[in-house]
Amino acid sequence: MNFELRYASRREEIWRWYWGAWRRKTWRVHALVLATIVVWVWVLAPAGASLASMGLSALLWSVLAMAVLVGWPQLRFKPQERTLRVDAEGLETWIAGRSGRRKWSQIRSIFEEGGAVVLETVTGNAFVVPDRAFSSPDERASFVAFAKRSVVRSWQARNQP
Repeated sequence: MNFELRYASRREEIWRWYWGAWRRKTWRVHALVLATIVVWVWVLAPAGASLASMGLSALLWSVLAMAVLVGWPQLRFKPQERTLRVDAEGLETWIAGRSGRRKWSQIRSIFEEGGAVVLETVTGNAFVVPDRAFSSPDERASFVAFAKRSVVRSWQARNQP
């Protein structure tokens, strides 16, 4: 079974996915970044620095770090039409003159959220496929079932002795 979908993402769809990912797991990374900043500000503070100045410094660096972490998906956003081809081996995508290929073993999870099918990679990136990319609810359901089966098969094949 093969699928070829064409769609253009919207910023709010990417933001919705990012916010969901943040609630599920990314907040831990952000908390670690904030803790690291606090430790570095304390370690690198000049002798005799006041607690207030260290706190202000940590706050400013933390705000900057969070702005970069939260803003990155929005900065990398591509509004152009994407072609996503899915087959038994994995998925292939083309957008804005660039292309890429992911094997099913590189997909960590597939779920439905906020009017989209989300294929999250093991690196934390995601393909957010909006409902409008599908010609019908049946095609969407077939796509989801096929993708989930393919991921399971891929992981089972990798974990067999």
